Amino acid sequence: MASVQETRSSSSIDETQFSEGVAAFREAVKPLASLKLSVFLFACGIFLVLAGTLAQVEKDIWDVVASYFRCWVAWIDFQVFFPKTWVPNMQNIPGGFWFPGGWMIGGLMALNLLTAHALRFKVQAKGTRMIWGLVVTALGIIL
Repeated sequence: MASVQETRSSSSIDETQFSEGVAAFREAVKPLASLKLSVFLFACGIFLVLAGTLAQVEKDIWDVVASYFRCWVAWIDFQVFFPKTWVPNMQNIPGGFWFPGGWMIGGLMALNLLTAHALRFKVQAKGTRMIWGLVVTALGIIL
């Protein structure tokens, strides 16, 4: 009888440690699920689209796609923001700055969305409904 009690008490300690670990993980991941981060990343995406659109004045569309949107970090020249048609007297402006590219912004947005979903929504389906939901989701990912 004593061994049964010892087993129960050790398993309850394990469950307590597990729930504390889950709580600590949730607190550590919480900043990734913030709405402020979502808005900031959305604004970065809008700015990148603006810079990419203005860069097409001087570059081919596929060069812009490769150097702004299909990269992790993009180099944006200052000259992009002063096209010849807008300010003909301000040409040959040197320099530029590094900015998160399309892959980085999109990846962080996906991470933000998945983290927010995992923290805020609980699975309610059980049994057959859960299985069918997972099957439909898997088919959607495959197709």
